[in-house]
Amino acid sequence: MVQAQRETVEEIAKGIIYFSFRIRGPVRIFRPDYTDWQEVPLAFGYTENSRSIGATDMALALKSGRPHRANGDLANHVLDIMLAFDKSSAMHAEYKLTTTCERPAPLPMGLEPGELPL
Repeated sequence: MVQAQRETVEEIAKGIIYFSFRIRGPVRIFRPDYTDWQEVPLAFGYTENSRSIGATDMALALKSGRPHRANGDLANHVLDIMLAFDKSSAMHAEYKLTTTCERPAPLPMGLEPGELPL
């Protein structure tokens, strides 16, 4: 596992993350101690257009009885992070997040295109 995947969302939020708008392409990050953008290696599959993978994973999880990855606690935390950018900008100060959540299990390595675990 690469170092970037071990960092918490809060640590990553201290830098600027660049995502390609073409659905695929590099993910790059710029932090205060960097002199240039650094590309973050993609360590998992489904790097192409996989827009429905979350809904499919949720349906399979509900069918099998396992917890699904796109749960309410995660959605609430993601919303808190997105709103924190706006609040921090408006306050011209650091904004402390008010939520946390358990990190969902990653998809298993080595999945074939179209394959998801039950």
